[in-house]
Amino acid sequence: MNNENQTEQASVSVGRDVKDGVAVAGHDNITNVTMNITQSPEKPDAPKPDDSRFLFPNYIIILAVIGLSVWWGFSIQNKLKPFEEKIYGIIVTQFKGNTDAQKNKGKEIQSAIQSTLNARFKELGISDADAKNSSILIESHEAAREYGKKYKAELVIWGDVTLQGVIPNITIVNEKAEVSKLMKPETAILKDSLTHIALAKVNDIRFPALTDEPTKLVSFVTALKYYEQENYEKAIEYFTLSLPEKFTKYIYSIDIFLFRGVAQYRLKAYDKAILDYNKAIQINPKDNSVYIIRGIAYIQKGEYDKAIEDFTQSIQINSKNYLIYKIRGIAYIQKGEYDKAIADYTKAIQINQKDDLAYYKRGQAYLNKGEYDKAIIDYNKAIEISPSFERYCSRGTVYYKKGEYEKAIADFNKTIEINPKHDEAYNNRGIAYHYKGEYEKEIEDCNKAIQINPKFDSAYNNRGNAYFKKGDYNKAIDDYTQAIQIVPKDEYAYSNRGHAYYEKGEYEKAIADYTQSIQINPKDATKAYNEIAWLMATCSDEKYRNGKKAIEFVKKAIELKPKDASIFDTLAAAYAEAEKFEDAVKTQEKAIEMLKEKDKDKYLSELTERLNFYKANKPWREKPKSGK
Repeated sequence: MNNENQTEQASVSVGRDVKDGVAVAGHDNITNVTMNITQSPEKPDAPKPDDSRFLFPNYIIILAVIGLSVWWGFSIQNKLKPFEEKIYGIIVTQFKGNTDAQKNKGKEIQSAIQSTLNARFKELGISDADAKNSSILIESHEAAREYGKKYKAELVIWGDVTLQGVIPNITIVNEKAEVSKLMKPETAILKDSLTHIALAKVNDIRFPALTDEPTKLVSFVTALKYYEQENYEKAIEYFTLSLPEKFTKYIYSIDIFLFRGVAQYRLKAYDKAILDYNKAIQINPKDNSVYIIRGIAYIQKGEYDKAIEDFTQSIQINSKNYLIYKIRGIAYIQKGEYDKAIADYTKAIQINQKDDLAYYKRGQAYLNKGEYDKAIIDYNKAIEISPSFERYCSRGTVYYKKGEYEKAIADFNKTIEINPKHDEAYNNRGIAYHYKGEYEKEIEDCNKAIQINPKFDSAYNNRGNAYFKKGDYNKAIDDYTQAIQIVPKDEYAYSNRGHAYYEKGEYEKAIADYTQSIQINPKDATKAYNEIAWLMATCSDEKYRNGKKAIEFVKKAIELKPKDASIFDTLAAAYAEAEKFEDAVKTQEKAIEMLKEKDKDKYLSELTERLNFYKANKPWREKPKSGK
């Protein structure tokens, strides 16, 4: 290591048995410091010139040359070079003393700190940190900072040796650096952190604050480097090394826990992230940002109530932060509490009327509530403030749910124009074409979506629906099967494939798929409940009919969707199969009353035909299926 104080270098080994010897304890290790003193070279014999007139001038020349050589060597050896770029440099200056004994002790302290730091960096595998000694005396943090800038250092360690003991200081050169959040840029190490004995031997003084604390700061900087490189495993390793063994007044470790928590979060280790956020909250219970990021971790775990508690706590600390309302709104949406989500987004908009994301998210809440016109108003506002392909795509989804397929297609076209690789836009445009009866166009769009994203299960599902409508049940089954392989718990793919098997007359396979769909998600299996009930009530093959079970299944569907005429049509058929014809007639009449105006022309004659069967005490039978 460079050492400016290299005058008087002669090798003298200093140990515990030598007066004023040095053995400095760093972190679990003792560093023996060797001090070297160089003796002045012996004077050469004076030359004997032929002419005594040149004797005096020759002595002058010789002494001048010797003096110049000594000065040159001193200057070359003693010059402190600036630290290289990307090196975390630490300068340890000589500790000031008024007496010779104090000055000698200051040199010993300096060497002990520098050697201990470099030993620790080597031990931790930190290659881009270096501690160097300097013979300059520093008397203020301002002077330390200027000196550190001159040599591109990050830390300067300096201090005094007095009759009262050692008075050390650490100066962070860049006051705006991340490490300044962990330690005050101007830190005076108080006496209770060291063993101070007036004029004690150096080996009686321990340096936890002067060796461990800078090592922690360097570990933190190293962790940040890996964090920025997205090497989160390494970042976590060094964030852990930067934590003090116990809370100290010098290192404020909340930022270490926060960074390490976020690194854990990025690795999807949410439980570990939450533990770090907990520790950060213990240090500062009034830091609302910690509650926010812990709440986000709870959202990822699906623990929405805990997330809402954290966001609410954050709002109590700072009710003017509109961001918190938006994030809490997300948790409410995930819980299906759309009115509370809408209230939060409305509050965010009141605080910041230009918050396009709040309009966009409130639009999503209205979409989930089925309030499509309000959703479109919010999407319009979000697009007006900040147009993006996601927002056009979302508005297009609302339009096709409203049955305004041309407007939906126009929005999906805009989405694809902005982002030609947006697989969801192709998939959703395909759905709009489906409802228009343009199945070939739907297949083309699904093909494009699958080309962009071969693991897009919804695109396989929707392409299967198009093939189903075209009567190509084998291709439909292939696509539904592919969707199930990608997402094994895709209840819709099972339900759709069951319907395709039903149309092919493969009733046993159909029942198996309907049953699987119900088992995966019994709270959202309306179609599966309805279709298995229809099969059991009307199947042409007697061995698959079961009126009692059909009634049980279809009543489950009615609980989930109580205003669907087609489900009451199924219930009537189930009653008829169970020979409850009076109930079948009443239920079928109700189904006819429930038909919407747009459906009456399409379904009225069909439902009326079945009603006449029930009035004649006859069950309804489907024709045998023999699909392609």
